[in-house]
Amino acid sequence: MLPTVLDVMGIPLPTDQLYQGTSLYSASADPRRTIYLNTFQEYGIFQSGFLFCGNRERPTDCYTFTNDEARTIFKVVDGSRDVGSTPTIGPFNLFQENFLRNYSDYCRMARQSTAVR
Repeated sequence: MLPTVLDVMGIPLPTDQLYQGTSLYSASADPRRTIYLNTFQEYGIFQSGFLFCGNRERPTDCYTFTNDEARTIFKVVDGSRDVGSTPTIGPFNLFQENFLRNYSDYCRMARQSTAVR
């Protein structure tokens, strides 16, 4: 989220901080990438033009979305029929666990690479 917020505000990304991701508005961002939105219980996954909304205690819902001027319109679709396989939050959970487990090492490496420049 940090790269997107700073991009919208016109603030350059900090070079001495550790962060993950690319601004959602970046010209270099791959439009086919998977985007994870995560809270403690709920999550969202943007993938292949669909939004998958899940809760760790119930099945995932699938939506298409379009923009009508300033309004975004979401339409429920049958994910199993229209989409094929439904993505899971599992890959993001693994990334996040690994990131948190190794955060102090990543910070140390980021400081070292900044000092070398």
